Amino acid sequence: MKLVRLILTCLSCLLLFAVTWAVVAAAPADWSEEALLWAEGWPRYFSLSDDGMRVVALLPYSGDGNDSRHVAVCEKVGGVWQQPVVVATNAHYSDEGFQTLPQRTHPVISGDGVTIVYVGYTGETYGAYMVTRQPDGQWSAPALIDTGLPNTHYWISLSQDGRTLALSDYPFWDTRHIYVLTRSGDSWSAPLRVTPEEGSLSGGAWPSLSADGRKLVYIQNARVTFTEWVEGAWLPP
Repeated sequence: MKLVRLILTCLSCLLLFAVTWAVVAAAPADWSEEALLWAEGWPRYFSLSDDGMRVVALLPYSGDGNDSRHVAVCEKVGGVWQQPVVVATNAHYSDEGFQTLPQRTHPVISGDGVTIVYVGYTGETYGAYMVTRQPDGQWSAPALIDTGLPNTHYWISLSQDGRTLALSDYPFWDTRHIYVLTRSGDSWSAPLRVTPEEGSLSGGAWPSLSADGRKLVYIQNARVTFTEWVEGAWLPP
C-alpha cells in the first residue's frame, strides 16, 4: 500500500511539473521596460488604440482654468515613444469638492488609432469634438460635432473604426438619455436616441460600444443595460 501511495505521489508530481512547464512555455514574452510618457502626473483619463501604439489623455494640470485643459496624443514610432502632442486645449477638469458639469473630460481614441473624440467647452456649454489623423501623420484641428444636444456627458464611446459614437446628454435636472451617431466622411448623422423616453428603463449614461458599433452597454439607474442594432433599429434595452 505504501508503494502504491509513493507511485501515485510521484505521478502527481510529474503531472504537476508537466502542466507547469506547458503553462510557462505558452506564456507570452516578458514585458518591456517602462517608458515615461509624461513627467507631470499622467492621469487616469486616457484611451489606448488597439495596437497599443497611440494613447490620448487629458492633462489635468495644463491650462489656466477648468475649461482650458489640454488633450494630448503620444505615439510609438520605431519602438520609441515620441513626445506628447497637444491636439486640443478646451478640455475640462476640476478637482473641486462640488463638481460642475461635465466634471472632467475623458478623451477616447478609436481602436484603429485614427479618430479622437472628447468633450470640450464650447464657450457656453459642453459638446463633443472630433480630431482625426491626417495622411501626413498630423492631427486635425478639433471640430465640434453638431449633436443638437444642449450639454454633453463626459463619458463617451467610439467603435473600432471611429464611425459610430455613443454619448448622452447632461441636463441639470432632467433625465439623461443615450444617443448614437454614425459618421460618413467627416459628417455625422443626427443623434438617434437609444433609451426609452418613459418607463422603468428610460434614461442612461456611461455608454460603451462594441468594436463593430452594433452592441451597446450603459448604466441605467445603477443597472447594467444592453441593447443591439438589429435590422435597422436598436432593440428594446
